[in-house]
Amino acid sequence: MVAHLMPETPSEMQVMWYCMSSPCAGVFTPVFANVSAVPVPYLTGEGPEDISNYNEESAWWAFKRIQLLIDEDYDERHAEAREVWDGLYNGSISDMDRIEGELRSLFLAGEVEEARRMMDSFVEGKLLEAYELALRMVEELSGAESGVEEEPSESLPEDDDERDGEVILYAGVFLFMALVAGVLLLFVKRESGGLRA
Repeated sequence: MVAHLMPETPSEMQVMWYCMSSPCAGVFTPVFANVSAVPVPYLTGEGPEDISNYNEESAWWAFKRIQLLIDEDYDERHAEAREVWDGLYNGSISDMDRIEGELRSLFLAGEVEEARRMMDSFVEGKLLEAYELALRMVEELSGAESGVEEEPSESLPEDDDERDGEVILYAGVFLFMALVAGVLLLFVKRESGGLRA
């Protein structure tokens, strides 16, 4: 995660650039610090004991699978992955330039709820776009690995204990991200003169 601290920007607009895997095999995606929700694939998945836990409904596993597939033939596959991720990242930079101006105008006009809806929609769109690209890349790299298209495997139903463990794991990750965001917002407020020592 890279926190982009901007003291001259409203605290609600602070941005974290979040990468689900190793940065050399993944992509940084913008997430506003006070976003109210993230898409379900980013809250899905079982602990990473080994690749047999792979679940394509989990964003973490999709990005992790890409990393593992690239590691098998780095020279060939890394360049392919970087081309896809660099295109997405550059598009996100352009979109951030546009939306930051719109959001700043909404906050200055006191239209906080509309600004929050816009941030939520923007972050959801960017995270889902990255996840969908990751699934396509897994499919392409897996086909390249075996020389044929992979047959979808049927997953066994999870028992309640596994599901409970999954919820606790991702709730912990979410709470940690919220704590980091809170600390960043306090820092920005202090630096901009909003808090007095």
